[in-house]
Amino acid sequence: LHKGLIYYPDFSGFLHCLDAGSGRLYWVHDTFSPVWGSPTIADSKLYLGNENGEVVVLALGKTEKVLAKNDLGSSVYSTPGPANQALFIATRDKLFSLALTK
Repeated sequence: LHKGLIYYPDFSGFLHCLDAGSGRLYWVHDTFSPVWGSPTIADSKLYLGNENGEVVVLALGKTEKVLAKNDLGSSVYSTPGPANQALFIATRDKLFSLALTK
């Protein structure tokens, strides 16, 4: 939940953005792979990993805008975790630490 918008994934790989008050659907993003973890908001962006090992970065807001797609090479079954100006993303066999901007 961020500024009146709910971002939630489903297992089939879709990320939904809804108005928290009315339930109005604004957009749906297809990751093309099952999603096991939750989205994380950090650095004013939304991060979501999927079973294909891709982490998609989206702008926050009522309009779908993909900022980046990153292939980590192995399944992401966890929720990205922000800490100490970094975002930690665990894949099946590696842990990535991505620096966040201020």
